[in-house]
Amino acid sequence: MEHTSCAKGSSLESPTILEHAVLEKSEDAITVCDMVTHELYYLNPAAQRIFGVRDYRGRKCYQALRGRSMPCEFCPKDILRHDTFHIWEDRNEYCDRHFLLKDKLMDIGDKTVRFQVAMDITKQEYVSQKTRERLEFANRIAGYADLLGRQKEWRKVVNVALAGMGEFYKADRAYLFEEVPGKSGYWSNTFEWCAPGVTPQKDNLQQVPPEAVERWMEAFRTQGSILLYNLEPLRKKSPLEWEILNSQDIQRVIAVPLMSNGQVAGFIGVDNPRYAIQDDTQIRVLASFMMVRFRRERKNWQEKQ
Repeated sequence: MEHTSCAKGSSLESPTILEHAVLEKSEDAITVCDMVTHELYYLNPAAQRIFGVRDYRGRKCYQALRGRSMPCEFCPKDILRHDTFHIWEDRNEYCDRHFLLKDKLMDIGDKTVRFQVAMDITKQEYVSQKTRERLEFANRIAGYADLLGRQKEWRKVVNVALAGMGEFYKADRAYLFEEVPGKSGYWSNTFEWCAPGVTPQKDNLQQVPPEAVERWMEAFRTQGSILLYNLEPLRKKSPLEWEILNSQDIQRVIAVPLMSNGQVAGFIGVDNPRYAIQDDTQIRVLASFMMVRFRRERKNWQEKQ
């Protein structure tokens, strides 16, 4: 395709039948644009889908692919060659994708154009990040299991678990809530870990009424966890929950229950996690370790009553 000449009467938008079939079926985003005017000559279906553009002919590449009004200052067009690809990485904020790009020059008829193949590596990057997070937690969990198994005092067990959880998720707070004795449906923050510089909230979260955690209890029973990324939808849907969380400057939450005989016996969570924010696997593992000791502590407490 180095010096492809168009058939008589054809245009820049008309590659040969074989070339067209290959380009149309590719999962990579393929673009062809004018080196001087930046006019787009071709976007294959994958590129049209990724950038949300169908009527691209005549549009500037920086407009359609970047949402910009001027040519990109980082465009490598001045260093492109005919005989080899220029390979580079780019995070395109306009379409929120991370690409591995391959660019080169091509002659089509009397035009020199820029031919680009963009491989979307966003998913691979996300999977890689998730793998790193899980490996890091796996390295820690053996130590947690040993500590939680050997530690005789319940208070120390909880503190170790919450500290490990809060540090792993890089959270502001990690906590345990337990049901208030004699007040069914009411919950109190009984243990709390705070990151340096974070204001404790434990005293403000005593005897939280049922209506404030109603949505959480339902999610614990049906979905197994709470993953909250944005408070705003709660302002109208669950105003008391929104008020409690907002007053503590909480924007994100991951929480999982401690289940006993199919019922929520308690729950642990982290506020404002900055790491592994879409994954509750790690906190579930700690919850399972804690539940064994939690049942033992409740049994001991009941026997003393």
